[in-house]
Amino acid sequence: MDSTLFKIHFILTIFSGLYFPALSDEADVQKLVQLRKSLLKDYEKQVRPVVVNTNSTVVNLIIYPVYIQEVDEDKQIFVMDVWLNLEWDDKRFHWDEKIYGDISIDFEEQEIWKPDIKIISSSPVSNVDPYGNVLINVQKDGKVRWNPPATIRSRCSIDYSDYPKDYQTCTVNMSSWTSLGEEIDLYMLLESADTSYLDNDNPNWKLTNSKCQRIILKHDCCPEFFVMISCNFVLNRKAAYGSDVEWAFSSVVVLLTLTMFWMPPEKGKKLLLGCTSLLILFGELLFFTLSSPSRGIAIYTAYLIEQSIFVVLAAIVMEVAVLNLSRLTVFEPPDALMDVLSRSVKKIFCLCPPDENKTSIHKDWYTVALFLDRIFFLLFFIVFVSIRKWV
Repeated sequence: MDSTLFKIHFILTIFSGLYFPALSDEADVQKLVQLRKSLLKDYEKQVRPVVVNTNSTVVNLIIYPVYIQEVDEDKQIFVMDVWLNLEWDDKRFHWDEKIYGDISIDFEEQEIWKPDIKIISSSPVSNVDPYGNVLINVQKDGKVRWNPPATIRSRCSIDYSDYPKDYQTCTVNMSSWTSLGEEIDLYMLLESADTSYLDNDNPNWKLTNSKCQRIILKHDCCPEFFVMISCNFVLNRKAAYGSDVEWAFSSVVVLLTLTMFWMPPEKGKKLLLGCTSLLILFGELLFFTLSSPSRGIAIYTAYLIEQSIFVVLAAIVMEVAVLNLSRLTVFEPPDALMDVLSRSVKKIFCLCPPDENKTSIHKDWYTVALFLDRIFFLLFFIVFVSIRKWV
């Protein structure tokens, strides 16, 4: 008899464990459905979630950069994928935890009110939720959280003054499109963008820093004001286009030009080195003009190459003057100049003695030409170093 009672008790225990939890889960689902209907009953999604219309709705914002798609230097547009975290209080969403439990509810975007935040610095102006259909989470105390993904397209002024090691600052401005600051008040929860989810592997640009601030926009004519969140993203160029090719061209041109000043002053073939440097520069100018990825880079590189062309032309002109001086035999150089070119100066500037077959006048002018070559070498070395292209 005891054995029979034990079996019956055991079966009832298993049955209750299988059936009653199912009933409990079904009851929780029914409560959730009932709660949703109750919250959405007489809910007007076009009305701001405030008790008094004069109160403002505070929206807290965090920006999570995900990936830098592109920096279009010709159109000067910055494109980046982000996640946005927006939080606000909806006074119409409150329920008793004792009845419905400690739960949260997800609503679709079109079911409840959400702030009309737009990226006003984009071209054209765009929404913060281009993908749409992102659920909005609501807590029992009325706190609402919305995490829409977005692709930000914002105008970005490109400055080439430090090219190719340049840093560009691209600004993203967000604000409510229709509501004043008294209605929707925006705040940043962080002073910068949160890079926890950033994939910083763009081949050309790297996000190095960001700073966000809340800006009040107000006109002198009117008491109303708007609130704008402005975030500055600092981008560093990873590798300049064709930097290896440019470095090779630059090195050859510098070496050929400076070598001219170490050849014997009377050798006319030294001018061939200068002409070769000019041909290389013209070829480099053609290459970068036709193949640069952006018009801005092409213009800036062309400007630097043009500077180098003028420097090489000046070197050739000076070498023509040195060549003529080394061949003078009509009159002697000034005595004051020859006094400067004493033995100590000859040693300092490595002024080799001329051929013994030359006349004394010819030897003196040869020494003067050799001295000028050394001076021009130092001068043009400094010029080449000072030109940004060669750094």
